[in-house]
Amino acid sequence: MLKLDDPNKSRFLKNIYSREDFYLLRYSERLFVALPFVFFLLFKNYVLISFTLLLFSFLFAFQMRSDIKFRMPSPFGKYPYEFAIGFRKYYWLLFLLITVYFIGLFVDNFNLALVCLLFIHFVFITFYSELEPKFYTWIHSFSPSKFLLYKVGIAFVYSILSTFIFLLILIYRYPDSYILSIGLYFLSLAYLFLYILMTYASLPNGISFPTALIFLGSMIFPPLLLFLFPWYYRKSIYKLNPILT
Repeated sequence: MLKLDDPNKSRFLKNIYSREDFYLLRYSERLFVALPFVFFLLFKNYVLISFTLLLFSFLFAFQMRSDIKFRMPSPFGKYPYEFAIGFRKYYWLLFLLITVYFIGLFVDNFNLALVCLLFIHFVFITFYSELEPKFYTWIHSFSPSKFLLYKVGIAFVYSILSTFIFLLILIYRYPDSYILSIGLYFLSLAYLFLYILMTYASLPNGISFPTALIFLGSMIFPPLLLFLFPWYYRKSIYKLNPILT
């Protein structure tokens, strides 16, 4: 339904239809998208949810005022750049993962809750998929090694502050699986740190396809991390030297 809200399309339709026909067309489009799901929900006897979906399809037909501007507040503004921008871009996905995490706890599904917790860290990885402007690196009065430590430290602090409470809840709820929970939690953080190193080792063009394959390979075979960390650390130092020294 959200994809149907193309501004250019809406402007075009407003020029050729009356206001009543315009909204009738918008509602018909969204109803067409919603009906297969409504029928399936009714078939499964989820009557209330099906009518809720119909209600939302009706509400989505109305356009929000274009002059209303909303700035998503970010708890990561003290140390920009990646977490502040990434949070504003993917806050909806983080909210979805946290919601499903609590659903997993509610239905007593340890695996679902754990996977959602780990996926939050992989959303943090996407925060570093876009290279920061070179100027944002150059302004730091750090050596390359201290700069990398600074970047990894920010990622570590923000990640821990964001997700550690969910780890504690998971351990409290499933004490028999605390070793697995803690181990995978910090392993996912290790992949975040590796991705940061790979990002700066790929300056100035960003992570290449072969590097992405290596990253995926390390997820399949985690012992590769023992070799990838020192390799990409040295490569990052080499690429940062001309910028910071």
